[in-house]
Amino acid sequence: IASCLVGSEMCIRDSAEGALEALNAGDGSRHDALIAAQAEALRAQGCSHIALAQFSMARARAACESASGLPVLTTVDSAVRALRRRTSG
Repeated sequence: IASCLVGSEMCIRDSAEGALEALNAGDGSRHDALIAAQAEALRAQGCSHIALAQFSMARARAACESASGLPVLTTVDSAVRALRRRTSG
């Protein structure tokens, strides 16, 4: 699952079909390419930012940024930042 911003509205989109199956089959390149293609489609739909909501999708962040030209957030990065804030003070 990915979410994106269109103006000030958050939109939830299904993940790229077949991506998880590709990853489970050991084909990380195909997984990343399918997610990057979805990121490009999200940009075409007017999204200005993308959030990859599944940990397994985080590995495709750079490919998504490259394909879409948009800022891409991941739950992994967000979780690490939250843990650092909670444990550093």
